[in-house]
Order: sequence, then structure tokens, then C-alpha cells
Amino acid sequence: MPPYPDGARGRLTAVSAGPGGSEEIKGAWSAEAGLCDTPPMLLVEVEEPSAGTILLLALPSANRITAYPVTAVQAGLPTPPGAQLGVQLFRRTGAFTYQGTDGTVEVSALEETVSGRFAVTMREISTNTRLRYAGSFRGIPVRKLDAKLCAPAVQGAR
Repeated sequence: MPPYPDGARGRLTAVSAGPGGSEEIKGAWSAEAGLCDTPPMLLVEVEEPSAGTILLLALPSANRITAYPVTAVQAGLPTPPGAQLGVQLFRRTGAFTYQGTDGTVEVSALEETVSGRFAVTMREISTNTRLRYAGSFRGIPVRKLDAKLCAPAVQGAR
């Protein structure tokens, strides 16, 4: 696993390591976070022209400052506390989509902002290539999401 990169306020910072031929993922991107009450979950999102990341945390009812195991579920949300992580890259050589298969997301602060770090094994969907991905997020402002935006997750969790 690569070492955790230093984070910057309001950004998700990440770096990958993997076998030869894998697309390198490295950067510090502006991030947003949204909180749903039903189901209780937090989304941390990066949306850039060349890369996107979504980190979903299925929140427990208490003690949300904890470790969230990364799982790949076929439908719905992981069991709280649980996490899912996805990354999409757009490069000259093509588009690449990665899904977290195992690892941990550690949340160190969650109130008006969210901070933490992650160490995850990722799988590229079309080639099954694996890489390790470590990152941090610091001081990402958290906004409460409208119930309409959370509704699809409610249906998926059933």
C-alpha cells in the first residue's frame, strides 16, 4: 500500500500503486460531501473533467468516528459501518473504472466538515487489474442532502 498522502483542506488527495501497465491515479481534487438521514449515509464526491471519485459511507446510528470496512455489494448499501469507493479516469488511452474491493476508510471528524483517510484495493472493472489506492480527505464541508436525492438509496437498500 502506498503511504497516505498529506491532505489539504477541502480536498481529497490520493495516490495509487500497482502492477506495471496500470493507470496511475495521483492528485488532489476539490471535494464535496453530502449527508442523508434516510438511509444514514455520507457521500464524498470529486467531479473533475479527467477524474471522478465517489466514497459512500453507510453510517452507524452512533459513533460515526470509526473505521469503515470497504466492501463491494451487488445491490443496495453495505452494512453499517461500511464503505464503498469508486474511481473513474478519463485518459487519452481510454476510460478506466475502478471499484474498491477491500480495505478501510477511517473517519477522524464528522460534523460540519468530514476528515479521514483510506487504504483500499481497487479492481478495474473491464480488465480486472488490481491496484492499491491510499488517500486522505480533510475539512470537506458537509451539507445535508434533500430527501429526494437520498430516495434512490432508500430503494436500493431494501
